[in-house]
Amino acid sequence: DELEKTSLNIYTTLDYDKQSVIETSLREGIEDVRKVLEKEKQVYVKKGNDQEAKRETEIIENMNGSAVSLNPYNGNVEALVGAYKISSIYRLNRAEEAKRQPGSAIKGIIFTLALEKGIINPSSIVKDEKIDIRGYTPKNWYGSYKGFITARQALAQSVNTVAVKLLQEVGVGYFLEKMSLILSIPTPELKERFGNNLSLALGSGELSPMELAIVYSTIANGGYKIRPRKILKIIDDDDIDRTPSEVYAEETREQILD
Repeated sequence: DELEKTSLNIYTTLDYDKQSVIETSLREGIEDVRKVLEKEKQVYVKKGNDQEAKRETEIIENMNGSAVSLNPYNGNVEALVGAYKISSIYRLNRAEEAKRQPGSAIKGIIFTLALEKGIINPSSIVKDEKIDIRGYTPKNWYGSYKGFITARQALAQSVNTVAVKLLQEVGVGYFLEKMSLILSIPTPELKERFGNNLSLALGSGELSPMELAIVYSTIANGGYKIRPRKILKIIDDDDIDRTPSEVYAEETREQILD
């Protein structure tokens, strides 16, 4: 009703230059992947493997993506692309609504919690080795084990075995509690999405790109809670402030990570 009765000047957190950059980057990134998949498809075609060629075609035609840029110090959403394809009927905002497994991107918070608890420091020596925890035996992406390395190297090289061992020491329950605080999601709801096992160290839970951005923004902000915002203020034609009160709500610095 308000929009129909009067004109409103809506001031957003959007940074136009950043928005332009991530739109271009997302488009170019998707097209690069499509080119790779197209080459794989042609190999299947030459081999007469119609089933795999059809599968590659479906992936290429339906490929999509999203991107978000979140200021880690004030929570401003400075750029956001909800989808690569634009539909005049419906466009899913994948940046906030699509939840996918983050994979190894989750390891940043695992190592952060291990640092917080004093389990490791960047120079600590950890061991990349074959492990079996109640039948769970994670493998590394490089198919071998590096032996003794520093915690810094383990994170930089995305070592699965070390991440799993650290989560075991941190505790899955503690991990879920911290994620609940960071994302403002009740722990029971988070457990439904994440499960309750050590595979969480390798990103088996589900997060939206925005949620993952919030996790890393919290780390970058010194462990203080981040509350994303898109609207700065709303002013009508009579210069009357129509901004919802929650936008101007006083922010309290809440320490989530020590």
